[in-house]
Amino acid sequence: MREDLLDFDAAAAAVLDAYGRREYAECLHLALIARDRFPKHRARTTFWVACMRSMTGQPQAALDELTAGLDRGDWWSDHLLRTDPDLAAARKLPRFEGIARRSGIAFADRGKSDTRPSIVERPEGRPSSLLIALHGGAGTAEQTAPEWRSCVSAGSMLVVPESPYRATSDDDERGHDWLSIDASTSVVADALTTARLPSESELPAVVGGFSQGGRLAARLAITSTPVPWRGAILFGPSPMDAKGIETMPRDEQPSFWIFVGEDDLSCLEPAHRLSADLDAAGARVELETAPGVGHEYPADVGERLARALGYVLA
Repeated sequence: MREDLLDFDAAAAAVLDAYGRREYAECLHLALIARDRFPKHRARTTFWVACMRSMTGQPQAALDELTAGLDRGDWWSDHLLRTDPDLAAARKLPRFEGIARRSGIAFADRGKSDTRPSIVERPEGRPSSLLIALHGGAGTAEQTAPEWRSCVSAGSMLVVPESPYRATSDDDERGHDWLSIDASTSVVADALTTARLPSESELPAVVGGFSQGGRLAARLAITSTPVPWRGAILFGPSPMDAKGIETMPRDEQPSFWIFVGEDDLSCLEPAHRLSADLDAAGARVELETAPGVGHEYPADVGERLARALGYVLA
């Protein structure tokens, strides 16, 4: 028995670490252990197992895992099933559509929870800027806020919204996902409206995020939704396509600051590609990397956030 996997958060970190190193067979092994050991998180761990079956050349087995989960009462958001790149091989099989429809029906009935108030932290005195920070996939605002809190002492108002959409049927609702761009934009717009005083409507606004939240932050900045953003701060952004980048207006473009760990093998190359695409479109973009960092915030996140804010607000 691996003593380091007795706690679910530790098990999730181990799975994420193996995934970041592209050790997908090891990741599958750890996901299977986690599913057996933590029944409260069965839907999420089953999804991990299905993803790793698909990634290790077993797409039929991946669909078998999802079907067995549905039979047990588990479900996953339609967005998660249809967009997660790890399930790409499984999605090519005819059986996938029936699984997605079946899960989508359950998600439509029970997938949205009550919207929780955003975490809002203000500096002393009038803020100099506003920073929206978006949690990663299967994340929460409470988990995310500490990573961005250092911006408050630098004079920024911090707003951390939480997606109301549950990613899976797990009862504890420990993680929420950002779904379509329209649904996510609505959550961010509501957070801005609620957090800002009328006198603060003209504050320069920066959008940031980690992983799935980083990808969403990039997309919001590229499309200037729901407001024109001064900049975007992205930590380990999930892979995304270049849609819309080439059509960004050349004047008043947001600036982009990107961090990706050199051991974050699933996001490292896509982050470099995103940086190059933004640069080719004429945007100001700064890319930082660090050795020994996987798909996670770096230990010196406060120092890097200070540099990032200085860069995008310059």
